Amino acid sequence: MPKFLISGDVHSCWGDVFDYLNKDKYDIVLCVGDLSEYIDQPLPTYFCIGNHEDHEVIESKVKTGQIKNLHCLTPDKPIYFDQIKVLGLRGNYAESRFLKSRKEHPCLFLQDRRRHYNFEDFKIASQQVNINIFLTHETIQEMELIRRGRNVGRPEISELLKTLKPKFYFSGHIHEAKVTNVLDTVCVSLPYPSENAYYIDTDKGTHGWIK
Repeated sequence: MPKFLISGDVHSCWGDVFDYLNKDKYDIVLCVGDLSEYIDQPLPTYFCIGNHEDHEVIESKVKTGQIKNLHCLTPDKPIYFDQIKVLGLRGNYAESRFLKSRKEHPCLFLQDRRRHYNFEDFKIASQQVNINIFLTHETIQEMELIRRGRNVGRPEISELLKTLKPKFYFSGHIHEAKVTNVLDTVCVSLPYPSENAYYIDTDKGTHGWIK
């Protein structure tokens, strides 16, 4: 059974992620987005798209397998690791795009606007079953992360989380370390990897902050 390292937004600082890999043994790396730089990885590494990505590189090199061990998570294709099922949801919310179809309004999802999720992504994701680990870039309302006097969590992600009922949920974007529970799901907001990261050892049945 695999041991996972789960990282917050990388923002090109892969050295901080590799430091964890040099100090302990892991099998899989999961990341909640904002890679900004796309390089060969020492272990299979899976990420959901954030709001700071080079979509041309993702389309031309990541999705075509030209970058070693680096893979993009999508809501229509959960990834299996032994008996562990992982699902990821792209990017962030935009009111002007959420209710628009990519097929009917392709001009709204061009270039860096590809980072936005829409109702179609949620419909596809909500049909998945038996998800063990769920990753998004933006976070849930129940995390209660406050910026400029308002809760920055997204209600649509909260509802999707309650539908999927995974054992673990991870988010980034806000770069604040926090853990809460929603129903039976352990929900983790991840800081920058230079500050901390999370692990799940499915063989031993343990999980928690590394530092």
